This record gives sequence, structure tokens and C-alpha cells, in this order.
Amino acid sequence: MLLFLTATLAAQPRELAEVSNGLETKDHYYYTIWVCTGDTLDTDTTESNGILYKIDGFWIMCQEMTQELWEWYMQSNPSTVRGEMLPVNNVNREAADSLCSKIQERIHQEWRLPTEKEWRFAYNGGIFSEGYQHSGSDHINLVGWTAHNSGKKLHEGGKLIPNELGIYDMDGNIAEIVTDGENTLYAGRSYRHKVIKAHSPFISKTVEPECCGVRLVWHQPLWFNKYVERVFR
Repeated sequence: MLLFLTATLAAQPRELAEVSNGLETKDHYYYTIWVCTGDTLDTDTTESNGILYKIDGFWIMCQEMTQELWEWYMQSNPSTVRGEMLPVNNVNREAADSLCSKIQERIHQEWRLPTEKEWRFAYNGGIFSEGYQHSGSDHINLVGWTAHNSGKKLHEGGKLIPNELGIYDMDGNIAEIVTDGENTLYAGRSYRHKVIKAHSPFISKTVEPECCGVRLVWHQPLWFNKYVERVFR
């Protein structure tokens, strides 16, 4: 079944095709967006430090993983800031990898942490990028909870403007674990982060544990690229 997501907020007029392929619990369904990657819809390049990297299309969660969704698969909650619909926090790489294994056991899909390159591509709006300084706007307060507007509190996801793909909170609220080979990195600012100057996107090697959460991705088989081509064209 095809669902259509229309971003109705300012600077988000694009209608995107979203296929019902998310993660669900007893009470909630968590949507994902297919990040299509160019004219061939199977590969594209993204630049990092002047180097071009090839990436494939992938599904990515529209919002950061909630504590409700984490508990559904893990039967536990590591968060220091509690709230069923708040992003899960205080997550480390080992726990995130364990979550991915639990999901695979339960629904037989290989969800995993995004690579840094995938996360950057999604952050910047993919092939629909408008070149914003932050993920969805030139004004950080419109798209991300940081020290400037969060009230020093973690917020529920999806309350601010999404980026060009319809993805929320990639810049603020909670830092997200990404991978770079065997290395673990943290992408995006947190609700405690002070934005001194534009730096898009923000990638760090360390983060306060209580400010660290996850957003997962999943690769569809290659045949799916042709299926998505009919939707996007």
C-alpha cells in the first residue's frame, strides 16, 4: 500500500512517496522514508572532505527511535530521561547492535545503524536537497531542539519542521550513532548543544551518554529500486 506524505509547513512543499514499510509495536506504527539516490535510483555520490563516495538507496526512520519502540524489542530501557514517546537515550554502540539483532530475529529484516555517508546524504535532503545550512532550514530553531530553544529538555520527535525528505530532528534533540567502518561516531546536535556557527552536518567522536540515541536504516533488495522509480517519476 502506498502512502503519500505532504510536508505542509513552510519551505516544505514537496510531496514524497512513502511506502508502508516501517517498524511497529502493539500501539504505534513508525514510518520510514525510502532515500532514493539519483537518476539510476540505485547509486549516487555524496561528498565528504572533497572525496566522493558511492551509496545505495536505503530506508531510514522518519523520527529518532522512541523509548516505546526500543522497549518493544529489547524489553528494557536504558534511558536516563524517561518518556514513552521521547527518543531513547543513554544508548551505546553495543546496545544498538543488540537491538538490530533483536529486530532481525523478530521480523526477519536486517535493520542496522546508518553509515556516516548515508546519514549525511539523508541529513542534506538527498536528491531533493535545497542546500540548507541545517537539515531542512537555514534557521536551526525551526528544525532542531538545541540549547537555544529546548529549555534544557528532551522533546518528542516530529514537533518541528522536517527536512526535504520528510525526516525529522536530524539536527538537534538527540545525537545519533552512526558508523564509519569499525569506528563509532555521533551525528547531529543534542538538546544541550550550543550552536555557535553553522556547521552542516555536525559529526562528533564523543557525546554525553544521556544525549545519545539511534535512528536505523534498512536496505531493500535491488529489485526495489525499479519499483521506486515508478513512484518518483
